[in-house]
Amino acid sequence: GGPAVRGLSTYDDPATPEVLIKAYPSLGSSERRDVLSTLAARKRTGRDLLAAVEAGKVPRGDLTADLVRQIRNLNDPELSAQLSRVWGTVRETTGDRVRLIAQSKAMLTGSHTQTPDRSLGRAVYAKVCQQCHTLFGVGGQVGPDLTGSNRADLDYLLSNVLDPSALIGKDYLAHVITTTDGRVLTGIIRAEDKDAITLVTANETVILPKNEVDERRASEQSMMPEDLWKPLSQFEIRSLVSYLASPAQVPLPEAEGGAKSP
Repeated sequence: GGPAVRGLSTYDDPATPEVLIKAYPSLGSSERRDVLSTLAARKRTGRDLLAAVEAGKVPRGDLTADLVRQIRNLNDPELSAQLSRVWGTVRETTGDRVRLIAQSKAMLTGSHTQTPDRSLGRAVYAKVCQQCHTLFGVGGQVGPDLTGSNRADLDYLLSNVLDPSALIGKDYLAHVITTTDGRVLTGIIRAEDKDAITLVTANETVILPKNEVDERRASEQSMMPEDLWKPLSQFEIRSLVSYLASPAQVPLPEAEGGAKSP
């Protein structure tokens, strides 16, 4: 069980990773989480964990952003290089982003006279996030589905929204493609063969014949803009965060006709 797995993290036993990784497929979600946290706690076991991800023994999607940060915080160059190869782009959060995250957290956790409105939050989500992200079965598929994510964790949410380029999984690495007729397209490569590239941008899926591609490069920036919250009021931000943390869907705000939208 979970306590036994967590207890193993206090012992630096070379046999631990092999035992845990072998048992991993048969464990429940909470026990799996304990296994990942235990293996991410040390440099040596972190290397074993990433090797297991690379070998397909542990799904790459199970390695969530907070675990990636934990491995990054072990400050081992070899491990960081392995992490970038296996998981995706990882960089340190810059000073201005650290300050912005701290300010936003203080605002969100401070006292306010208005209670956040989750219905308003859903409306803000539809306007700001839904084009690229799915939540409760509604939305685009450019970015990760948020339904099963760790969205109720405020630190996790703030770091991903306010500094999205710090951690970019391989499946969501943006590419900038210049075509022979001068267009510049930014998107995620969903498929590629010898003849064409399928690129998903923020608003369309484009199939580009390779003979029309002049240049292509991986972007260091996330597809997700850093300043998504800039045009929003504090009440809109607080309502959006409350909606994102909601365990279930809520109705949209009342329409002008008086009835709530489904």
